[in-house]
Amino acid sequence: MKRLFLIVSVFLLINSYVLPENKEKKIITSGKGEVWVKPDSARIFLGIEVAGKDIESVYNESKSKIEKILDSLKSLNIKDLKIKVPSYNVSLIKEPEYQATKEGRIPKLLDIELLSNLQCFYRIKIYCIWQGM
Repeated sequence: MKRLFLIVSVFLLINSYVLPENKEKKIITSGKGEVWVKPDSARIFLGIEVAGKDIESVYNESKSKIEKILDSLKSLNIKDLKIKVPSYNVSLIKEPEYQATKEGRIPKLLDIELLSNLQCFYRIKIYCIWQGM
C-alpha cells in the first residue's frame, strides 16, 4: 500500500513539472442522468376504414362516422383539446394481377377503400417556478 502511494505521488510530481506553465490543465468528465416525470400530454390517433364499390358512398359513410366521433369528443367538454383535421388515403383493391395477366386482361376492381385518420392532442398546463442556482 505504501509502495502504491509512493508510485502515485512520484507520478503526479513528475507530471506537474513536465507540463509547461502556459498549458491549461483540464479535468474532463462524462456521465448520464435520468429524470422521471409524470406525463403532461396525451396524443390519440383514430382511424376509420370504409370499403365499398362507389367512391362517393364510401366517402359519405366515412364523413358521417367522422362527424359522429367529432361530436362525441366535443360533448366531453375537454378544455384545450386540439383535434387535427382528418387525412384521407384512398386505395383500390384489385384482383391479383397474375390471375388477370394469365387470362390476358386488366385486373378487375373489387373495392375502393378509404382510410380516414384523426389526431387528438391534449396538454395539461403545469405552472411552476424555476429557481436557478
